[in-house]
Amino acid sequence: MIKRSILGAGTVIAIALSGGAAAADAGWYLGGSLGQSRFDVDTSGFTGSVDKRDTAWSLFGGYQMNRNLGLELGYTDFGKATFNGTLGLAIPPVPAGAGARGGIDATAWWLAAVGTIPFTERLSGYGKLGLNYNEVKLNATVGGFSGSTDDRNVGYLGGLGLKYNFTPSIGLRGGWERHRVGDDSVGGKGDIDLWSLGLHVRF
Repeated sequence: MIKRSILGAGTVIAIALSGGAAAADAGWYLGGSLGQSRFDVDTSGFTGSVDKRDTAWSLFGGYQMNRNLGLELGYTDFGKATFNGTLGLAIPPVPAGAGARGGIDATAWWLAAVGTIPFTERLSGYGKLGLNYNEVKLNATVGGFSGSTDDRNVGYLGGLGLKYNFTPSIGLRGGWERHRVGDDSVGGKGDIDLWSLGLHVRF
């Protein structure tokens, strides 16, 4: 049910490397975020309601090498897209007009390079680009027949956002990410957009 092709990951903010960055800019951090996901769901051949949005959450940690460049590892649960309606086309042995309902769940582990551009002492912009190891599960009941399938695949991700540091150790960040997930065995490759707001703590 996920489209086979759509726009790739968004363009990442250019990383401005600085060889003279102070050692104080380096360090480890942990964080978490909460937001909303939007699944790219293909509704061709289907009539009814489709809820493409759900609550999503992430946990992440990373190492800031200098004020401009870091490496981040994380896990994201994108939630579920759900559908409920009827088939517009026959899929033997299921006839056209048969009821169809179900959901698509997605999660991912990911690793990304994060480039940061400071605007002020506290406010900065960031961009990330990396890879994810995703799992997509499809559960459906169509015309009285029920089934499920799942697939694990390597995709990519990109994102943009803003960070604000309340103190040298605690910061707030908000942004957008796009993850490419799925495989042909679950209906094709597609994208999930994620808007989130989170906190991070630096050690």
